[in-house]
Amino acid sequence: MRTQRSWLWSGLATALVMALSSVTFGQGYPYPAPQGMVPPAYPVPPGVTVGPVPASPYAPPSPYGAVGASPMAAMMPPGAMLPGPMGMPVVPAGYMAGPQGGPAGPEMGEGPVMGACPNCGGMGCPLCMGDPASEDFDMRILRWLLPYGAGGIAEPRWYDIYADVLYLERDEVSRLVNFMSSGIAGPIALSSDSMSFNDEYGFRVGGAIQIGNGNALEAHYMGTFNWDARAEVTDAGGNLFSAFSNFGTSPFNGFDDSDGATFASISYGTTFHSVEMNYRQRWMAPNPRVQGSWVYGARFFELSEGFEHRITGRAGSTNYQINTYNALIGFQVGGDGWLTIIPGLRVGGEAKVGIYGNRAKQGSTIVATSIANPVIESAKSRSVAFLGEAQLEAIWRISHRWTFRAGYEFLYVDGVALAIENFNSGPPFVAGQRTVGINDNGDAFYHGGFLGFEWIW
Repeated sequence: MRTQRSWLWSGLATALVMALSSVTFGQGYPYPAPQGMVPPAYPVPPGVTVGPVPASPYAPPSPYGAVGASPMAAMMPPGAMLPGPMGMPVVPAGYMAGPQGGPAGPEMGEGPVMGACPNCGGMGCPLCMGDPASEDFDMRILRWLLPYGAGGIAEPRWYDIYADVLYLERDEVSRLVNFMSSGIAGPIALSSDSMSFNDEYGFRVGGAIQIGNGNALEAHYMGTFNWDARAEVTDAGGNLFSAFSNFGTSPFNGFDDSDGATFASISYGTTFHSVEMNYRQRWMAPNPRVQGSWVYGARFFELSEGFEHRITGRAGSTNYQINTYNALIGFQVGGDGWLTIIPGLRVGGEAKVGIYGNRAKQGSTIVATSIANPVIESAKSRSVAFLGEAQLEAIWRISHRWTFRAGYEFLYVDGVALAIENFNSGPPFVAGQRTVGINDNGDAFYHGGFLGFEWIW
């Protein structure tokens, strides 16, 4: 009976130790053992658990999950014995067996095995497990620079909200339009080539709502750019001649308000706004490093421009203003593709193209000294336009929720009315010399870099 009781108490003690060991405190032993199994090559003292416990801040997890230290092991001093089966002492990793079968202690003249942590003998402590506070500065910097790769190489490409700052250039002001010459029928002194747009900042925001397995509805806005350019020419001798007189040839020597001029200037401003709604279907290649999606949707694109031409003639002045507006509405298709370089870092690109209906209009006002009332003109058109957009991009995960993104943007639109290309050189000083119309055959190309963030809730 006494023997049965001792076996019972021993069994209860073992059960208690196993129950306590199911709670993990910290990292413990980071042995790369398969989940739930500990091979003989990696002895783990009883009282610790093996499995997919959360990663410790002191060391990266092993490929098979970390080993967490039990409360009992955490409370015991380095070199202390942990009870094993039937109450027998067990030798912790890194220690030699003592004369009683347990770990040898300093009082016995023995100590930890060579190579084990001198602080805990391999039991697991901040010193040997990689406390960030005790790491070298270079290692801490490296840890901050690495992307967040918890999702692995097969993590789906996803975001809920994103925002970008773009710095775009309009590649060319317009097709060549000449305004002033130096001398009658002389070389061109002022033209559209005299101007160039500066790069301008704008922003883009978007959001996605998942509606199925790999399917999402998205909304995007891009705009608030304001490009402007200006150029002027002066001639103290009054030897500038305008396009209104075909550069002083019709009539010869031109008009008093626009020719024999001492000063002429041109100024140009333009902006656009883009709103789109898309349906996106994501896919994954047999190699999970490669992912992408197909996009179908609709876009509204608005392009507004203003142009002004001022002349100080020999006996008067002329001020010619032109405003154009384009409203493009249509459907677009496209897709994107991504390659995972390492978990948390991807590179890829996206492209979308569409055919649009464009409702364009232009309005002009001419004020001149010799004209009693301003000349006001307007025209409208409906035509077909094209818009294409592409991006080259890299994304770097910072945390579970935040991702940094950077790339290069390309945007091309064709079949639009540009203000400067709607300049009408028919002289306003003579009745019946002007034909009112609209030129909606212009194109514009924008490109530049962008930086932004994505957020997942």
